[in-house]
Amino acid sequence: MLLAGLGLVAVGLMGMSLQVPTGGWGGWGGMHPPMMGWWGPGGTSSQGMAPIAGAPTVGVEATEFAFEPNRVVTDAGEVNIALVNRGTMLHDLTIPALGVHLAAGRGETTTVGLSGLNRGEYPILCTVPGHAEAGMVGVLVVEDP
Repeated sequence: MLLAGLGLVAVGLMGMSLQVPTGGWGGWGGMHPPMMGWWGPGGTSSQGMAPIAGAPTVGVEATEFAFEPNRVVTDAGEVNIALVNRGTMLHDLTIPALGVHLAAGRGETTTVGLSGLNRGEYPILCTVPGHAEAGMVGVLVVEDP
């Protein structure tokens, strides 16, 4: 068990030295954005973004250290995003351009509703230290209906 713990620490430290691939996150120079300042077991810090009744829901699974799918495609308008944590540690899903920050502990699911989505591509990432650098990144693609 001690060796497994040391292995996780080593992976985490290695991840902290990596750069986010493909051009970074909109002005953050290849690194993740400033920490959103909230992590806890489950929940969301995105204000006023309760799930929307009747809107389609897209699910994103979080594991160590990836989102599945890492390319989420939806139509413009309204959508619910559900973060399902299949990993063993806390993960979040942050969409900086939309002010979205979901967090879910091991085995938890957190859902947020987004309305007024405009066509475009919005980077997503996990802001837990070292996670984005270890590959926990993706993109939300909003298409015309």
